[in-house]
This record gives sequence, C-alpha cells and structure tokens, in this order.
Amino acid sequence: MTYTGLEDLNDTGFRSFITFPNLDFAYFWEFILLGLFVIIVGSSYFSEKERTGRGNLLSSLGVSGIVLMVLSVLARFLEMISRDMLVINVVLGAIFLAIWLLTDI
Repeated sequence: MTYTGLEDLNDTGFRSFITFPNLDFAYFWEFILLGLFVIIVGSSYFSEKERTGRGNLLSSLGVSGIVLMVLSVLARFLEMISRDMLVINVVLGAIFLAIWLLTDI
C-alpha cells in the first residue's frame, strides 16, 4: 500500500497542508472533531460533578453540541471535512442542544 507524501501535493499553501491527512484517510478530521466532542462532554460533566456533587449529562452534551457545530462550520470553510459530514455534525449538535433546552423547561 502506497501512501501520499508531502512532495505529492499540488499546492504548497496552508489549505493543502491542512487537507493532507484526508488524502489517505478520508475521515481524519471527523475523528478529531469526534474526539474533541467526547473530551468536552467528559470534562464538563466530571468537573460539574466534582463541583456540585451531581453532573448533568444533557447540559454537557448541549454545550458540546454548540462547540461541535461551530468547529464543523469552520472546518468546512477550510475544506477539512466534506459537506455530508458538516450536515451530520450540525444535525447531531442541534439535536443535543434541543434536548438540553427542552428538558430544562
């Protein structure tokens, strides 16, 4: 199996350097966004649990959904993720945000 090297890039600009990992593994940045989502959910949940004695998973998911939507839009502007992944991330973030906002009524 051959891998693409940096010498195989057509353009030497910032955008081509950022999209380089996608040449061999198409979902590289999607996994990075998913990892950030999980890290933010876990850190906000456990910090709230440590601070108050009980954690609220829905609020952690809602806040992380906002972050996921913003980072996905920025990643799409830089062409790091595909349009399909943008739609999936925005819908997922909006679902978590809606559940969080509708359960606190």
